[in-house]
Amino acid sequence: MDLPKSLREARKAKKLTQAKVAADLGVSRPAVGQWESGETTPEPKNLLGLARLYGMEIEALANLLPGGEAAVFRAYSARNHAMAEATPGITDEEWGLVLIYRQLPEEDKAWLWEQIHREARRAGISLDDAGSQPG
Repeated sequence: MDLPKSLREARKAKKLTQAKVAADLGVSRPAVGQWESGETTPEPKNLLGLARLYGMEIEALANLLPGGEAAVFRAYSARNHAMAEATPGITDEEWGLVLIYRQLPEEDKAWLWEQIHREARRAGISLDDAGSQPG
């Protein structure tokens, strides 16, 4: 079986709509449709999310990917697993934020850092262990 068909069948077996899957993963509904039609392949973080939503084995999904993409996915999955073990209690969503943050330009990181600290102070959250501003 191919990846698009497997994703479509797994979603339907869980009685989920494309809109629900999209909302849970933080992507657009058309993106889910494109994955299921084979127009595009989900990014590794979205494949992990799909595996979680559908109750699928990660390796089963990796086996449906072309060779190069399968290797990238396996590396991404192994890295996420190692990070999760090293920092128990951090959710997939929190790791997603870290991965996005790492891709930002330095000036955007500095701006975001300031916003987070401003909101934390307003909420009365201690910043003693939060580290220093990037840059």
